[in-house]
Amino acid sequence: MDISFFFSTFLAGVLSLLPIVNPFSTLPVFLALTAGQSPSMRRRTARRACMFTFFLLSGALVAGSLIMEFFGISIAAMRVAGGMVVAYIGFRTLFPDPGEHAPTADDTGTADVAFVPLALPSMSGPGSIAVVIGMSSDIATQSGWLVRVTGYGLMIGVIAVVTLICLLVLRSGNAISRFLGEAGIDSIRRLMAFLLVCIGVQFIATGIIDFLKQMP
Repeated sequence: MDISFFFSTFLAGVLSLLPIVNPFSTLPVFLALTAGQSPSMRRRTARRACMFTFFLLSGALVAGSLIMEFFGISIAAMRVAGGMVVAYIGFRTLFPDPGEHAPTADDTGTADVAFVPLALPSMSGPGSIAVVIGMSSDIATQSGWLVRVTGYGLMIGVIAVVTLICLLVLRSGNAISRFLGEAGIDSIRRLMAFLLVCIGVQFIATGIIDFLKQMP
């Protein structure tokens, strides 16, 4: 086996997946949604979000295309569903229920944002899942079980490196939070809530356009 070939394939995989996952675009959302958490809880949320991202993308690599074909789910449907979830969370954050209490450092319920929307659909959204499924399709076309097993192992390593980079980026949120202060974080929270609604609407619009393109 050519080690240089596998290294170049690994590097190409990281460089193609990382811009799609884009943890830097998730960081403001992470800061906004964890504004009421303590530094230790924020680190825990970051770890959980990256762990969920790793397992979601790894699952998509191994069985994503089979699952989507079995249930008849298209990328367009995933975009619309993800957009609805993101828009709903953004709207709830922008216009909270007056009866709801403000999040506190001891409010363990805020940790739920690790899965939705941080892991799904922010970091492991339709775009990154589509890229991973494309990688899986390329591996499946290779001849020889050893080459395919090696390819899957290589791509899981790519996903691991990308999620590690995501963790490092999100872990910087504590330092950014201390720098901005409570007022700055609240401003970011409100701004990102509005952007979440916009992102959700864009996901829905893109999914609808994809649906229309598939019509005969």
